Amino acid sequence: MSARTGRMSRGNRYPRRVEPPSAVPAPHEATKTVAHVGFATIGEVGLVAVVLRYSHALWAQWVGFNASTAAFSWALIHAAYHFGGSPRRWLFEEPDCRVLQWDGRRQYFAEQLEVTARHLSSQLGIWSGRYRGPASSALTYLSMAAHRPRRTGLFHGNIALRELIRGTACLPHPRQPGRSIAQVFDEERDHLSPLPTSWHELAVWFGGE
Repeated sequence: MSARTGRMSRGNRYPRRVEPPSAVPAPHEATKTVAHVGFATIGEVGLVAVVLRYSHALWAQWVGFNASTAAFSWALIHAAYHFGGSPRRWLFEEPDCRVLQWDGRRQYFAEQLEVTARHLSSQLGIWSGRYRGPASSALTYLSMAAHRPRRTGLFHGNIALRELIRGTACLPHPRQPGRSIAQVFDEERDHLSPLPTSWHELAVWFGGE
């Protein structure tokens, strides 16, 4: 009732519908299905890093200096298999023309990336946060800690990189005191989407590449 007019206010006559608490997801639930993707050129080669936002679990691989769109697509596939499931959304940090294309009217993701995301039951997006994303931070760390291979040494460079990535799982989680990244990732794994059944199926998407 209004103190000035003595009449029932409109808000009281038509109360707003309030959803039950169970219908509102916890704030951290959505972050369990998001991965950040970043790319950096380091010396003679390129480095792709994928970081799950909730657990900060990391995947990375060395790629060619002039990596194609296919290299980014395979990086997403390799990351999904490394994590044991696919995030529902891949957010690219500072994407370039290999990720985003322009037809004079609009920007859109490269077709090969769209196909990859569709088969991984996920979506693509662009990170628009005010601060550096976790993938960019991971690239900075890896550029200093990882051995930089030459163009002809990507295979052995990636083997060494796997060992470094395994070590990061034991690090303390930056936002959950008393827990390691591996412990938080065990919680996040159940929220990832199931993977395709075989590598043969993956190869068919790209015409046998």
